[in-house]
Parts: sequence; C-alpha cells; structure tokens
Amino acid sequence: MSTKTITRIIIGATIFVLVIIIFYVQSNLQQNVDREIVVEPEQVEATEPKKSKDSMTTDRLQEIEDSIAKLERNEVDQDLAIKDLSEKNEATVAASSTASDHKILTTTNAKGSSFTTTSTSYSPMAMFVNINCPVQCTLWIEFYTSSKNNSANNVNTYGVFLNGQDQSTYSQATIPVANGSVSIALNTSLSVAAGTHTVEIKTKTSGGTLTSDVSSLQVMGIER
Repeated sequence: MSTKTITRIIIGATIFVLVIIIFYVQSNLQQNVDREIVVEPEQVEATEPKKSKDSMTTDRLQEIEDSIAKLERNEVDQDLAIKDLSEKNEATVAASSTASDHKILTTTNAKGSSFTTTSTSYSPMAMFVNINCPVQCTLWIEFYTSSKNNSANNVNTYGVFLNGQDQSTYSQATIPVANGSVSIALNTSLSVAAGTHTVEIKTKTSGGTLTSDVSSLQVMGIER
C-alpha cells in the first residue's frame, strides 16, 4: 500500500472522529438547553401557588380583624342601650312609688320632632312644658330621646331647666362610633311653690353634629 493511500486513510479517519465528537458535543449542549427550559416553568409554578396562598391568608386575617372590630362596636352599643333602659326602668319604679304615696295634682307632656345642633353650650331644642301647681308640689320629670352624632367619641348632653334656670341636672352619653345612636333617659324631681312653672330640656355636644330623632317629655305635679 502506497504512502499516499495510508495518508488519505488517516485523514479520513481523523475527519470521521472529529465529526463524531462535534455531533456528541452539540447533542449534549442541546440537552442542557432543553433541561433549563423545562426547569424554569417548574420554578414559576412552584412560586405562584405560594404567592396566592400568602395573599389568601392575608385577606382572611383582615376579614377576621374586621369581624372582631364590628362585634366590639356592637357590644359597646348594646351595653349603652342596656344601661339606659335600666336607668329609665329604675326611675319609672321610683316615680310610681312616689305617686302612690301622694296625690298627683296635674300631668302634662310634649313630644319633639327631629332636632340638630353643633352648639357646645346649652341650646333650646323646643322641648318644654308649662305646668300649674295649685299648691306646693314636687315636679317629677321624665325625658327620653334617641341621640346621634355624626362623628365618633363625642359627648351629647341633655340638661333640665326650670323657669329658664339651669338645675345642674343632666344626662349624657358618649357616641362610640360615627353616626351611632344611643337611648338617653333623664329623670329627676324638683320641689316648687304653687303657681305655673316651665320645665325645659336643653342640649349641647362636645363636638360634631348632635341629632335627636325622637324625644318625649312628661312632667307630673305631685302633692307634697
């Protein structure tokens, strides 16, 4: 076999080996690229449910906090309503006892429509009665109203005035939430001489806008 023939065989074999090596390298590179492409979606799929789960947990916690806050507000409103009704019931029992021991000389009452004020000092709310006692008597006063305020934590106050004079007798309530409503009862007794007397309820607020939707005033003249 000639030298040229041997040289050609060696060159051909070398080229064949190089072709195999190149093919093998390209095949490995393609597999690596395919593997990277497959892995990336798995990572995305693994993280997306985590974000969704965290978001659902946060929303659920917020719902629970809102529900607890609402229950606390309702509990405050119920406690205030129960307290007001208890005071009104005690006052009514006391009035009945007094009336049973003494003669009721006269009775008068008034009902009020919706009233609104922002005054921080006592102002008239068109809630008054004139009562005539033929002799010295005790005026038994019962006042009731549904009170509101358009802002939270303000104090609504209702005071008794006799013949235009402040009697330093009042009932008040703190409105715990904006536009919240509480029932307020004011019951007291005043000793007066014979004659005609004007009993009036005035109101004020520490802030915001006070509103009384329904009000009633009853005054009994009881013999002393």
